[in-house]
Amino acid sequence: MKTKLLPYETIYDAVNGDSEATLCVLKHFEAYINTLSRRKRVTQNGIPYWEPDEDIKRELEIELITKLSRFNCLDG
Repeated sequence: MKTKLLPYETIYDAVNGDSEATLCVLKHFEAYINTLSRRKRVTQNGIPYWEPDEDIKRELEIELITKLSRFNCLDG
């Protein structure tokens, strides 16, 4: 499946502290973050299933936001 790229302007605005653009970036990577944070759990009946670990998910989101502040965008 081909993923649609984020517009440069959205990334630029997020790098420069725009909270709405930052939320767009987080939303764009939400499925990937959920995949990375999945952990195997077992029901009381012994049936295994996978679910996102909320602590890991938050850590990944914080790391993404932190890296955005260090990202270098070319000005105009």
